[in-house]
Amino acid sequence: MRAYARALEEAKRELSEAYERLKALDQAKDEILATVSHELKTPLTAVRALAEILEANPDLSEEERGRFVSLLAKETARLSRLVEEILAYTRLQAGVPLARSPTDLRALAEEALALVEPLARERGITMESHLAGVQALTDRDRVLQVLLNLLHNALRHARSRVHLELTLTNREALFRVFDDGPGVPPQARALVFEPFQSFSGGTGLGLFLARRLVESLGGRIWLEEGEGATFAFTLPLEVEHEDSGGGR
Repeated sequence: MRAYARALEEAKRELSEAYERLKALDQAKDEILATVSHELKTPLTAVRALAEILEANPDLSEEERGRFVSLLAKETARLSRLVEEILAYTRLQAGVPLARSPTDLRALAEEALALVEPLARERGITMESHLAGVQALTDRDRVLQVLLNLLHNALRHARSRVHLELTLTNREALFRVFDDGPGVPPQARALVFEPFQSFSGGTGLGLFLARRLVESLGGRIWLEEGEGATFAFTLPLEVEHEDSGGGR
């Protein structure tokens, strides 16, 4: 009977802990949905207003039209990034399994750089890279999302330069994203990967999602010490080192 009572108490404790975890997840979900809904409203309102201006004023000069089209493109890109963050979060919450495939990580990094290049050019930021040739069996879409989240974060803070590095160390792929901005305040370092911790605009989900995505791939992610900000993450996968890498 004593053993039965102990087992019963243990089961009750585990059920109670599971219930608390579910409550926390449900609360986090509600907070994320509320935050994202608020963040979506701004670019949606801007896109609608800009489209209405262009439609109602067919006689705008080329310069004025170009300015409005540029603003429209900027808000559309912002909206697209928000939607990608929402989709990435919902896939994680739904427990969508990894879609592993042979992936050229250098080509994937170059794709991520190409996708953020227009934003870098607009902000006057120089993009640099040093990328080793690394092949991996991984979920390319999740890795790409992590890279884009880290690069967008770097571009948000950089003064003039962002550097992406890919190396092979201890049979792991190691990515490092550096920006020459002011860095993360000491009091914020412990919270930087938590949801809603935005220190300069944005939803506060980008770094949180990066951490969750990296962990789902079996990797680690961290913020390094030093000037500016350097975010690094590993992918513990079977890889081959093709060459010493290329730079820009």
